[in-house]
Amino acid sequence: MNFCDTIIPVLPEGTPPFNREKVDGPNVASLWAYTKNFSYFVKSQVSANLKPLQIEKIFIEMLEAIDVEEADMVCLAKDKKLDTKWNISIEVVKAAFPQINIQTKVPPRIKTAEELAEEKKAEIETLKAQAKELQDRAKELIAKAKEMEKA
Repeated sequence: MNFCDTIIPVLPEGTPPFNREKVDGPNVASLWAYTKNFSYFVKSQVSANLKPLQIEKIFIEMLEAIDVEEADMVCLAKDKKLDTKWNISIEVVKAAFPQINIQTKVPPRIKTAEELAEEKKAEIETLKAQAKELQDRAKELIAKAKEMEKA
C-alpha cells in the first residue's frame, strides 16, 4: 500500500481521530484479521459502492480494534509515508515479499558528469565506426561505377 502506485487510498490524508487507549490484556483483534477490509480503503469496485463516511467508519473501527502501533503504521502506509518513521525502502519490501508485484514509478537516476562523458565517448566511437563503414562502402561503389563506365 505504501509503495505501489496502483493502490490509491480513498481515505483523507492523516490519522483520523480514534480511541488510542491501550486495552489491558490482548488486543481485540489483529491487523491480519482486518486485511479483508483493505479493499474498502482503496479505489476498488468494493469502495465504489460505499459512501466516504461508511468507509471512514470502517477504517476507524479497524484502527480502534488493533494495536495502536499497528494503527499508526496503517495510517502512515495509507498516506505513503512509512519512511517518515522507519527506514524502509522499496528494495527492502521487494526482497521481503518477492511474490508481490509492486508497481512503482521510479524516478530516473541522475547520471554523474563522468557517466555522461563516458556515454558521449562511446557514442562518438560508434559514429566513427559507422562513418568508416559508410566511407568504405562509398569507395566500393565508386570503384564499381568506374568499372561500369569503362565497360
